[in-house]
Amino acid sequence: MAEQFFQSSMDHVIPVVTAGSPGRSWSESAESILARIEDPATDPQERDAAVLFAGATAFADEQRPRLLSALGVYITQHRFTRDDDRITVVSSAARTYAMNMGETEFEKYAEWLVPDETEYLTHRMELELIKGACWRLSFERIAQKGEFPALAGTLCDIAIGYTNSRFLLQKNFAAIALNAIVSVFVLDAMAGREELAVEVWSQVGRANRKWFTEMLQRRLADTVAAIGEHDDALCRSVDELVQKVCKSKKDG
Repeated sequence: MAEQFFQSSMDHVIPVVTAGSPGRSWSESAESILARIEDPATDPQERDAAVLFAGATAFADEQRPRLLSALGVYITQHRFTRDDDRITVVSSAARTYAMNMGETEFEKYAEWLVPDETEYLTHRMELELIKGACWRLSFERIAQKGEFPALAGTLCDIAIGYTNSRFLLQKNFAAIALNAIVSVFVLDAMAGREELAVEVWSQVGRANRKWFTEMLQRRLADTVAAIGEHDDALCRSVDELVQKVCKSKKDG
């Protein structure tokens, strides 16, 4: 039986039969994949497979609202899972959601990063959600610029929490902090402010880890370049913010 391996950023692998395998002919059609995710009667393992196939499938513009709705339900239901295989599937769902979401979904996306009263995200799940947001802000054009207070505030809190001299050396914590900080800079630039960027950059200084500061500076420069590929105005705004905030901290 031919197998396709879907791999997360943690190199955790789930074998999933390919579209050509018996019983999976539905995976050859975006509409069929979407219907499998939407249908409450779908077997859980089949739904997991459909979510993974969705990550490698192009959906038409008219299908995107249904895709986002179905993936949103799935992420909401499983975001606190501790099962390694399910984390990989939810991570794929988060990446697919981020790649397809419009600005109206930004604030909803932020809700998945917030713990509830008794449960919290695993570091793997948190990393994938934050990477998804950072990717969307960096590599896709933002059609409706403005303030996204829930997303900006949540990412700022996470960045400050993880940018700690102890935490940066653990697990995925440096990557979580890095992606959160970059996202905060982009969101501040879009909103025409600097307060959150100043706050997270000050925390970087307090952490006092040269390797992390240098890595962040490179990542910010790469992000400016990436945004410049599709949005000159936002590119200039982010670059000006980076130069102002990082320079003022050095001068201070």
